[in-house]
Amino acid sequence: STGTIAIWANDFDVNSEDDCTEQEDLRFSFSSNPTNTGMTFSCADLGGAEEKIIELQIYVHDEAGNFDFCTSYIKLQDNNNTCDTSSMLVALSGVVSTEDQKQMELVDMELTNMADGEVATFSTDDLGVYAFNDLDAMYNYNIAPSYEDDDYYNGITTLDILLIQRHILGITPLNSPYKVIAADVDGNQSVNGVDIIQIRKLLLGFYDEFPNTENWQFVDGNQEFSNTYSPWPYNSEVNILADKSYGNMNFVMIKTGDINLSRATEFTSNDAETRTQPVVLNYQWKKADDAYTLVLSTDGEMNLSGLQLEVELEEITALQDVKSILDINDEDIFIDGNVLRLSFAGAFAQKVNGTLIEFTFGAPTPIKLPEYGRFQSEMYVGDALEVQEIKLNEIGGIAPNYATKVYQNKPNPFINQTEIIVELAQSETVLLEVHDMNGRIVVNKNISLIEGENSIWLSSEEVSHGNGGVYIYTLSGSFGQISKRMIILQ
Repeated sequence: STGTIAIWANDFDVNSEDDCTEQEDLRFSFSSNPTNTGMTFSCADLGGAEEKIIELQIYVHDEAGNFDFCTSYIKLQDNNNTCDTSSMLVALSGVVSTEDQKQMELVDMELTNMADGEVATFSTDDLGVYAFNDLDAMYNYNIAPSYEDDDYYNGITTLDILLIQRHILGITPLNSPYKVIAADVDGNQSVNGVDIIQIRKLLLGFYDEFPNTENWQFVDGNQEFSNTYSPWPYNSEVNILADKSYGNMNFVMIKTGDINLSRATEFTSNDAETRTQPVVLNYQWKKADDAYTLVLSTDGEMNLSGLQLEVELEEITALQDVKSILDINDEDIFIDGNVLRLSFAGAFAQKVNGTLIEFTFGAPTPIKLPEYGRFQSEMYVGDALEVQEIKLNEIGGIAPNYATKVYQNKPNPFINQTEIIVELAQSETVLLEVHDMNGRIVVNKNISLIEGENSIWLSSEEVSHGNGGVYIYTLSGSFGQISKRMIILQ
């Protein structure tokens, strides 16, 4: 009834022996001081809990002053309800926010008592705060956040692909472990080309969610990372012994695939992109034989790093061909009903002026930017990746289709051979030169081309004699000079 209990070191002796000192002459203590033979515990030692495990060190001393010790434990309990129970309750609380300090509302927090499995839930308020109060102290608790949101492509743009691509190439590494986690959309604890492929597929509409990861991920806000570029494994939940109240049980919430933090929710939004004035993208239909080509062009010169485009056509006939001065591949394009989507991310900024892309269909049809599309059509300009919203402008009726153009070789990179498509406004003989990166000419020949479309084939043996590398090809004629880069794989 006094709220205290005394224990003695010799109570823990189980047949201690010494070579020189008789067993009855051995002395026992709770420290190296042989006079520290007893200890007294009170309600304060319980720390507000009903019971507590306490570690003790039991020393045994011989008559010569030598000693040794072992570790033991006692379970301290308030069996008679003597202690004041008002201090037996604790609280666990924290804040859920994004890397850019946006507090997240309506995040579901689940707290589990690991001793009995009892579960409590709480939803964060408009400041991202949660609190579990009146918890029994001295129990282990697990806190696990989750967030129901099936809007996977919210905040996902081609700009995210560009940022990941630059990280992979070492041009501009991602500057936080949270961005690296966001970039790992396939969940294999690395950032690589597969992540880019999955983001592009989601963006274009091949599927509506990432196959292997949740839309939102969580990281213990108190976790420290030894390697920014490899933050795995990380703690998505927190397990803690509630020996007192804790108010810093914070979590960082990460939108999978959203590298530049451009996501928006019903309770918070963020314009994380550097935006400039909209850019006008001209379009015109041109007829050639039995097909019609939709030509998209710019009015002036720009250094283009990437773009995403979503256009709605009144009626889509079969897409027969795509040509571009950009290195656009089939996987960059997706047709969803009467909507055409394009996502292109270049490894480097490319100087463009005039015609960008040509889509060839069976028949012309009116086009427009959809009022409520999957994403906003925009270009990413320069090394700073300035975001410019695209506005469409029709520049005339159906026109003749031939103008001088040299398209990017396909495939690129290539192993055996590659094709360069050249369109000429008139027939003429052009000069084809190929240089290696040291400026040495490896191919030099005149080629007679006709008005309209022509194909020039180059083999890796002709260019590199079986060696791989990066080469520059240049066509010269009455139109001037046009150069592009090709890559040969060994």
